[in-house]
Amino acid sequence: MKFRASIFGIIPIAVLLLNGTCTASQAASLVKFSILYNTEFKFPLLDEDLQPASVEISSLVDNLPTQFREALPENLPPVLSSPQILDVSVTGSSVALEPLYGLTNFTSKTYGLPLPPQIDPETGNAKRQVSIFRSNPADLNLNLPTPEYSDVYFGGDTKNKLFGFANDQAIFDYVQGTVSGGGIITIVGGEGIFKNATGRIEFIQQDRLGPPNEPVKGQARLDFSIEVPQAVPEPRTQVMLIGLGIMGVARFLKSRLH
Repeated sequence: MKFRASIFGIIPIAVLLLNGTCTASQAASLVKFSILYNTEFKFPLLDEDLQPASVEISSLVDNLPTQFREALPENLPPVLSSPQILDVSVTGSSVALEPLYGLTNFTSKTYGLPLPPQIDPETGNAKRQVSIFRSNPADLNLNLPTPEYSDVYFGGDTKNKLFGFANDQAIFDYVQGTVSGGGIITIVGGEGIFKNATGRIEFIQQDRLGPPNEPVKGQARLDFSIEVPQAVPEPRTQVMLIGLGIMGVARFLKSRLH
């Protein structure tokens, strides 16, 4: 009787743990995780007939993080004449074959505003140049008859998706041959386990510049902080709990039999 009681005392513990995970799915969740992506960055010019005659940049410059303001030339004018607006697209594929929550890919579309570069006084060549990227052209003080762009994070084998809007910037260092950037993607919705999600994604990136007019390829680590009105189970949690329960029973049986 003692032997039977001990076995049936172990099994409910595993079942209780598993049920606890399922019950938690009724509560809201804050999910934090990171994914490393291989990226490709393309930045052709926006169509010529959409290019504005000028754009106010003083408010944009004031809101740049310090390291980006330090890469600007002195005495920037408050209004930039004949800016060359970029039509930017970034695609990403995860380095890991099975990243968390199946988010193997992303696409990001923004408008880019290159600011005047720093000039090397000895050579007269551009040294560094800051570009600002926004999903909404109005956030670059642009009045364009074009739609607001967005980001999508998804995977081929999952229904999970996240939707957001980008706010980032980059420094093109023509001396070192690098492009370094960072920013925030504001999450405004999702699908699958991320239904009705809000939150943010932060990233930093440093890549090598390729030949002129060629895509920039590199890697970026994205740090996700996502809130959803329902709980999101930790990846593989249920499998681990089942395994622990079975292992506990097996070890107990082995000890009793020997």
